Amino acid sequence: MSSSRELQYLEYTYRNNRPTTGLLNSIFMTTVNTAARSLVSVASTASTSELASRRWSASDQLSFASGLLTAVAENALVPVSAPSSSSTSSTALVKYSGSGNLSMMMADGVDAPSVSSLGRALCHVLALMNEIPVTSRKYHFTMGMAEKIMEENALSCNAELLDVNRTALASSFARTTARLQDSLKRSRTADETFGGLPLRLVSALPLGGYVASSVRGLTTAINTARSLADMAGNLLSQSKRRESALVRAGGSQENEVELAVEKLAEELLWMTEKLRRYGAIEEGIKRWSYASGLASLSLTAAPRVQGLMVKISALLIGELARDTTQVPGQVKFRLLANWLPLFSHARNGLAFPVLTGYERVEVERAIDKAISTLPALDQEILLTNWLQDFSVSASEWPDLTPAYDRWCHSIRQMAV
Repeated sequence: MSSSRELQYLEYTYRNNRPTTGLLNSIFMTTVNTAARSLVSVASTASTSELASRRWSASDQLSFASGLLTAVAENALVPVSAPSSSSTSSTALVKYSGSGNLSMMMADGVDAPSVSSLGRALCHVLALMNEIPVTSRKYHFTMGMAEKIMEENALSCNAELLDVNRTALASSFARTTARLQDSLKRSRTADETFGGLPLRLVSALPLGGYVASSVRGLTTAINTARSLADMAGNLLSQSKRRESALVRAGGSQENEVELAVEKLAEELLWMTEKLRRYGAIEEGIKRWSYASGLASLSLTAAPRVQGLMVKISALLIGELARDTTQVPGQVKFRLLANWLPLFSHARNGLAFPVLTGYERVEVERAIDKAISTLPALDQEILLTNWLQDFSVSASEWPDLTPAYDRWCHSIRQMAV
């Protein structure tokens, strides 16, 4: 009779404090019932006077041990299920209180709002910019939101909030650079799917190198013709070019990849300008100097994408030559070695020149100044590579003849 009342009491208590999780509900109730039945069955086998006069049988010992084990399991499960059934826990306060008391939440162990939360919000907004298509009206809304957060952080004149801008922009710059490189790689793979593999097979045959070189020459001529057509198409405005490209492509995957590449390049230029505005241009210079793979892919990119990369590189090299910019000499060398070839081989548009005449002169001066601060051996490598590219390129920019002459003069002086 007493055992049945105990079971009823346990069931009543459990119903009034039922956990919210179904799995824990089942496990907890099973454990409680098993423990109660085992202990009650052991106690009912003998009275109190009999327990003092005889030993327990083997079945009693097993039942008692089983009861103890289930009781231990019950104690282990209670802390897991207790927070879910408590109406005053910190989880309940955070999840269900509409205007919760901040002091109460802090007392329950919930972290107070900090500057890092604003940094996470800015990183989230910048990441959304990479995901949203440029044709969506929400894209400009997201960009405006990021600009608003960064501008208000800068107006606060707080060092921690300025660091939020710099850290978020540097992280987004690195992520966008990696995504742009992957997009260019996919675009090149799509172009070479039907052309690259057969040429490699032909080259492996006897006298196949001559045939492959002829085919490559023909391909270069076709690409040049396409480049001229692209330059003529630049007479249209940028928005019209995008609309006409969408109409011509009819939603093809290849055109979508090209638009995505151009979008990422434009975002990189925007981030570079923001890095300069908020005093984190050194971080952009370091990350751009490591983008050797992207620099290699940029030589065969579309003219508009090349133009955007030329602008980014020119901006960073211009900042590199400033006395206030402090970066190691290795960073200077990597930046110039990776991106100077693009200046010589980029195909510039007619209606929308990448750089004005004044900007080109300023970039040449910045390159000259940056090279002059490097060791003689680094100068030799950079200027030799520049001369190789400049001599075979149709472009007359950048003209680093003064830097080459100065380096030759310095070598003569050392010899004398």
